[in-house]
Amino acid sequence: MPTTVLMNEHIDLKIDHSTKLLAERAAAIYGQDLTTYIYSLIRRNAAETLSQEQKIILTNQQYDNFFTSLFIR
Repeated sequence: MPTTVLMNEHIDLKIDHSTKLLAERAAAIYGQDLTTYIYSLIRRNAAETLSQEQKIILTNQQYDNFFTSLFIR
């Protein structure tokens, strides 16, 4: 059974006319209104951004140095 999400928050967004037209055209490709399209972009991209920022990427040498430093006091 699908979960209903209460949509009671608002975002006031000022953009130029050509960007709005571009977004409306893209939304139409997916058969979405502009609000639904922007919402889906935020849900997908924000989660991806947060996921990427929570990762620490190390080279093998950096990992070895870090791991070694845990045991040397």
